[in-house]
Amino acid sequence: MGINLSLYKTIVTDLGVGETARVNHDECTAGVDSRRRLYITRPQANPDAVVAYCHNCQMGGYLKTGTHEGYRDRQHPNTSVPAAKIITDTVVPPKDMVEKIGHWPVEAIAWAYKNGLNQDLLDQYHIQYDPTSNRVYLPRYRAMYGTRYQDLMGYQLRNVQSLIRGPKYLTVVKDTDKGFTVLRVHSATSPASTVGIIVEDLISGIHVVKAALQMRSFNVVVYINYGTKVQLDLLSRAAGIGNVMVWLDNDSTHVRAQAETMARTIKLIDSKCWTYVEGIACDPKNATYDQIRQHIADFEWAKNAHKI
Repeated sequence: MGINLSLYKTIVTDLGVGETARVNHDECTAGVDSRRRLYITRPQANPDAVVAYCHNCQMGGYLKTGTHEGYRDRQHPNTSVPAAKIITDTVVPPKDMVEKIGHWPVEAIAWAYKNGLNQDLLDQYHIQYDPTSNRVYLPRYRAMYGTRYQDLMGYQLRNVQSLIRGPKYLTVVKDTDKGFTVLRVHSATSPASTVGIIVEDLISGIHVVKAALQMRSFNVVVYINYGTKVQLDLLSRAAGIGNVMVWLDNDSTHVRAQAETMARTIKLIDSKCWTYVEGIACDPKNATYDQIRQHIADFEWAKNAHKI
């Protein structure tokens, strides 16, 4: 027996395409729900129906509401697919986000665990679930130093639901955003060498930082590039470190070419900077912590041996 969605007719009627409402589950078989554990969604992939799931009793529901065109014209004449990127002078995170992973939808939980994210890491990096967009909220800070954060410059909403169509990321950034985030790890004792590592996304950066915390011979600075574009501000800053590894996701020959371009550009900025493009067929976020540490150590050893 599924959830009786006819009890939530007003909410269902006002639900826009791709939107989710959180409400108390009045007939929850797992006990009184006072924490709005029932999620009701009108999927973009099937906007003439709504689906529901209760994170308290684990029951689901489905309700046909009429054709998409009739629904859109009658209730939401201006409904449209959200823009992939919004540039604004003020960044305000979504409201009513869900912090605890146990309260996330099943597919979002699976995505988090697949990427090695436990509750401690979610809390540390302020990663939450946004039920309104049905996406995972990934904040973009200018810099992160351990548990200290500097300047929220925007955020990305990551699609983790198979029923939701559209871009992988919906991005909101300030008009003053530099386009990258710096993560710094001070784990070594002085004197120590510092290695800069350029990665594509926040999850990759989190994994490199987590691995580098156990390395006592190096300090590590991670630059999150948010894609494969060549950003001169980032590369100039990284060149100042003197040792830079470019480790992008190995998706295609284009990505590899972008990584090589970044390395060459760094050398043009500072010819004394040691650069290396990581070429293993494994993204940083999919590598084990031991693998990440080994690649950093190999890079440092090769530099010292003048083999790069």
